[in-house]
Order: sequence, then structure tokens, then C-alpha cells
Amino acid sequence: MSYPDYNNYNQYITCCKPIGINGATGPAGPIGPIGPVGPRGTTGATGATGATGATGPRGATGPQGVTGLDGNFGGATFEYLFDISTASSDPTPSYLKLNDVSQNIATELYIDSLDISGSSIDMFMQSIDSVSSVIKGYVRLTNKFDSTQFLLFQITNLTDNTGWWTIDVTNQAFSEVSPFTNNEEILASFVTSGNKGDIGATGPQGATGLDGVTGATGATGPQGATGPQGATGLDGVTGATGATGATGPQGATGLDGVTGVTGPQGATGLDGVTGVTGPQGATGAIGPQGATGLDGVTGATGPQGATGLDGVTGATGPQGATGATGPAGPIDPLLQANVLFSTGNSTPTVEGKAYYLDASENWILADYNNSANKLVALARGTTSDVSGMWIGSNENDISLNVPGDIGSVLFLELSGNLTTSRPAVDRRLIRPVGYKLSNNYIKYIMSFNLILPTEATLLVAGGLIGYATVVYVNSSNIVIGSPTDDGDTIYIFQDTGGAPGTTRTGTVTPNFVGNVEYLVVAGGAGGGSGAGSYYGGGGGAGGYRTNYGGAALPVIIGAYTLTVGSGGSFPIATSVNGTSGTNSIFSTITSSGGGGGSGGSAAASGGSGGGASLVGVAGTGNAGGFSPVEGYRGGNYNTGGQGAPGGGASGPGSDSSTTPTLGLSNSITGSAVTYAYGGGGTPGATVFTTPGSGGNGGRIVTLPEYGQNGRAGIVIVRFPSFF
Repeated sequence: MSYPDYNNYNQYITCCKPIGINGATGPAGPIGPIGPVGPRGTTGATGATGATGATGPRGATGPQGVTGLDGNFGGATFEYLFDISTASSDPTPSYLKLNDVSQNIATELYIDSLDISGSSIDMFMQSIDSVSSVIKGYVRLTNKFDSTQFLLFQITNLTDNTGWWTIDVTNQAFSEVSPFTNNEEILASFVTSGNKGDIGATGPQGATGLDGVTGATGATGPQGATGPQGATGLDGVTGATGATGATGPQGATGLDGVTGVTGPQGATGLDGVTGVTGPQGATGAIGPQGATGLDGVTGATGPQGATGLDGVTGATGPQGATGATGPAGPIDPLLQANVLFSTGNSTPTVEGKAYYLDASENWILADYNNSANKLVALARGTTSDVSGMWIGSNENDISLNVPGDIGSVLFLELSGNLTTSRPAVDRRLIRPVGYKLSNNYIKYIMSFNLILPTEATLLVAGGLIGYATVVYVNSSNIVIGSPTDDGDTIYIFQDTGGAPGTTRTGTVTPNFVGNVEYLVVAGGAGGGSGAGSYYGGGGGAGGYRTNYGGAALPVIIGAYTLTVGSGGSFPIATSVNGTSGTNSIFSTITSSGGGGGSGGSAAASGGSGGGASLVGVAGTGNAGGFSPVEGYRGGNYNTGGQGAPGGGASGPGSDSSTTPTLGLSNSITGSAVTYAYGGGGTPGATVFTTPGSGGNGGRIVTLPEYGQNGRAGIVIVRFPSFF
């Protein structure tokens, strides 16, 4: 049914008819298009926190870090510059100095009140000075960049000089005699001692150690011969006898009695008075004193008794508490860095370590197996088209020309230039050189082998202790106060005051493998003692052997025997030969003692032979049969009862005079000295006292004309100061 006029119809129904019941709801129409987005609603309240998740598994442990170098000395540390002058004066701000060029035996330290940073150390010095203990503290001086160079001193007193301090010190330990150079950067680290504590209670008496066994008494030497009795003085003249006194008068004769009965006997007349005794005669003058007899020969000293056993060593006291560890020093990998050498672009022929700095100033180990961190050094060669060094995978990253052929050992001069010649400067001044890339500022540093050589020394032991002197020379053989990189060290072994017959024997142990030079001179012999009609011959010189200026003697690390031969003696007796000197030894080198001069028989042979006398011929030389020879025969001069000279290091003794025989000059010690003269044929000849020289001949008569003892030998060992 349709309603063409729906609206009018609807109006009609509405206005004119009652409204019917609502019809059922029609089906839903189709969904209309989406409307525009409405405004954002307000933020809802935060929800409750969720439960914590389970812990993840532990990550793998990272690799072990590189061990840091030893830290510097603990305590308060101040930075200074070292001044090599030794005068007691203000070292000026930022400086300190010692009062001895041999720094390890200095007794005073002079330090300015202001360190390099301008900070005053006065309050700390006053704190040390206030300590009441005898030992107020300790100070350790170290190279700022190399803690192996150091001096450690004990402090006993401080003096405030207003602006600078004088510190009385005693050395406790050192790395070398004089480790510091002028203007070297120094760290001065001070620690104080505690104040002197109260006296503790006396501890109990320790048990008395057992007495050592008494050594056996040495045998008594024989009694020297008694000198002859001096002549008895003449008797004085007897005084004259006094005159006899006069006889008293005779008594008168009595009268004859009448003859008859014999009368009694008459009394005897009195004796006359005795005359007066004459005066005593004068005492005769005393006769002159007889000449004193000569002293008898001194008996030989008996052998030394064996040394008694040492007493039992007391128990070791408890270990003291360990001091606090000082702060760790800065890590400096350059101390262990070596250069890598290569003949190509990738594979080095010599492995080593090198480090570079990244942009954050962290040290990175350059690994030749890692192209990203490769550090390679190439030497120029005729078949190579590259030279220099670089970091990275090829030489185009950065390069530096390197002198020399492939495999050359390189050094760094103070100017920063690389060279194949070792710089003639103090070893501590050779430093690594650094470069960086221009695009990303990655830096690296290269260092070289042999920048810190070790000082060469000998360990002296046995009977040589106390008889060794050490001398240093530079490359011009001039004696200096301390070892240098291009100089030599010289050990001199001798006993300048040794009695005849006293040898010194021990061992020396090098701390290096290399070559040495030597001078080995044996003991010279004593001159012979003649009689009233002749003089004894001179003593022969000790054998003389050296390689100075010639082929070096190789040594290794190990003990070598060394003996300094003794001189022979002039006998205090009539018609007796002088005693011979004894051998000197170093390693495989032996020099023979000089032969004694003739006195009552033929002279002895030796390094050089003794001289002849009227009753004995000369001795022969070169007893060891060495080439070149170690010495020569003695002289055979005896005209008019004169003695002949002993042989010397330079030639045989004279056959026509008593003049001593010349020795040989040697400059192995840095100074020219003539050794091993042959002794003269009379006591009036020139006396030579250098090592290995023989003594002059003489004779023992009413007025003795004494000869001389021979001189002890000498052993000298010389080698480069550093290796």
C-alpha cells in the first residue's frame, strides 16, 4: 500500500487518530562511517610494579690484567730536580743535592723548602725534626720515571736554614754509586720514626751459649841464634903503693944484775909505735865498652793455630711486623718494550713487545698477529722497497725512515734521531720516541733494546777481601769518579803492607759474560847477603804477564781463583841467598815468583833470575816457559866483590855493573806505572818499590850493610763498565 502524500497522511494520523502501540524494533541498519577522533582522555593511574625477574647467569671472567710495576717508596713524597753540586748552600727552589759526588756515601742532604709545584715542605720537616728518637726517619730518592734508580738514607738530624734544610743522613741501600744526573726529576719520599718509647722491662737472661772449642796453640818458633859476645874492656892501671911508716925507737937495755943468784926474768920492753899508713893510690881509668854483638836472626813465626769452632748461634728473634705497602707506582710499559724487526710487510723476524697510546691515553699492546694493532719496524735494504715503521695494516698509515740495513740494531739519540751507532751519553738519557697519526690522533711509542745496560762487577771473596781497589776510566783512559757507558772498570788487587812470605788468595766472580784484560805480576825476590869480602846479588823481579792492548781473555759467570804473590826477604845472616817471591795467579794465567839473589851459593831461578855474587852464578828467568817471556836471567857481575843485579821485566841483569834492571811500564789502570824492576847488586843502589820488584843485595859484617826485601806482586783485571 502506498501513500503518495505520506507527510499529510502522517499528520492526519497524528492529529486526528489515537496513537497505536509501538511496533517492534526494526533490524539494525548498516554501520555508519567512522566519526572524527575525540579529544585525548586523561592519563590513567600507574599500575602496580610487576614482580622482579629472575637473575641472569654470571658473565665469563675477564682476562687477568697486566701486573703493575713496583710502587715507589711509601710516605710523604715531594717532586724535585737533582743538582750535582756538593757545596753546603741553598740548592734554590725546586732543587735538592748531596754533599758527595759519590752519592751513595753522602752524609748530608740539602733541600729547598719549595718543591717543583711551589709547595712548602717546612711543616713536614719540622714534624720529622720533632721526633725524639735517635733515628728520626728515612728518605728515599728515586728517579721519577724509573724506581730501580734509588738511594735510601736514614735521617739523624735536621737543620732549618730558613728557606732550605740541611738533613744529616746515613745510607742504608742504593742501586748504584751515583744513580742521578744533573736536573734529573727526583721523587723525595719521607717517613718518620715514632718517638722514643719508655724503657721496657728487662727481659730474662738468655742462656749462655756454649764456648767454642779452643784452637790448638801454634808451635813456638825456634830460638834465634845468640849474637857474639862483645870484647871485654881493658883493666884500669893499678894505683902506686903508699910509703912504709917509720919504725918506733928501741927500748933501753937494762943494767946487768949482780951475778949471783939468778934473779927473775926482767920485763919485756914495750913495742915501738907503728908508723902511719900511707894514702890509697888513685883508681885506674875504666877501659872502653866492648862493641855490641849483632842481633841473632829472628826465628820463623810458628804456624797459625787452627781457629776454634764457632759457638752455637743463638735462636733467631721473632720477625718484626711488615710495614705498610706504599701506593702503587704508575705503570710504564716502556720499561719492558722491545722493537719488532721485519724484512717484509707482515711477518717479523724478531718477536718483541711494543705499546702505543690510544685517543684516551690508554696503553695498548701492539700484537704482530693482529693487523689492526700491528707495530712493525723495517730497516732499509737493497732488495726492499719499504723502510720505516708503522702502526696498522700497512706502511701507508704512518712511517718513519730507519737507517741501516735489514736487521740493524738501532739507537735513539737525544736529538730524537735514530742511529745505528750507540750514542756516547749516559745510559739513563736514552729514551723512547713517540709519534701519532694525523687523522685520528692515535699515538704510539717505540723503544729499543739495550737502553738500560747492566753495570759489570766482580764479586770478591776469601782472602782478597780488603785488598781490592776499584777504578773507573772513560773512553780516553782517563780516571773518573764513577762508571760510564763507554768506559771501563778496573779491579786492582795488591797488599802494599804485606810482610815477606804473605800471599793473598781468594776468588772473583764476574756478573757478566765477556772479555777482560789483565796484568799479573808475581812477588819480587829478596837480595842475597854476602860476607866480609863480597856483596850478595840482587833479587830477581816477579814474572810479568799482560794482555793489555792485545787479545782479550774471555770469562763467564763463575768463580775464578786469584792470588797475589808475596815478596821474598833479605836474610840477616852471613853468606845466605835471598828468598824467592811467590806466584801470582788469575784464572789460567800464572806468573812465577822472582829468584832469590846469590849470597852463599848459586842464585835462584824464577820469573826473573837472581843476580850472581863472588861465590855463586846468576839464576835463569822465564821459569814458566811462557811466550812472550815473563822475565829474564840475573846478571853475572862480581868484580871486586860486587854483587850483580837481578833480572827485570825488560831484560837480563847486567854483567858489568851493579845497577838495578829496568821493569816494564803499563797503563792498564789509567796511569802509567813501571812494574818488576830487578834488584841492584849493592845496598847503595837505587831502591825500587813498585809491585814485583826485587830487593838489592847486601852483606852482614861488623857494620852491616843491609840489602832489601822483594816487593809483593799485583793482579789487575779490566773490562767494560756496562754490558
